[in-house]
Amino acid sequence: MIRILLSSRLGERKWTHADLARKTGIRSTTISKLYHEMVDRVNL
Repeated sequence: MIRILLSSRLGERKWTHADLARKTGIRSTTISKLYHEMVDRVNL
């Protein structure tokens, strides 16, 4: 099983979902779903 450590990484850097979205170009809703581990797969 793959665990997503997004919440701990954002906490370490003191970033918000919006900060990560701006810096990566990934939609905020996608980041939110990753954060709450509601994603089955990620399309690249």
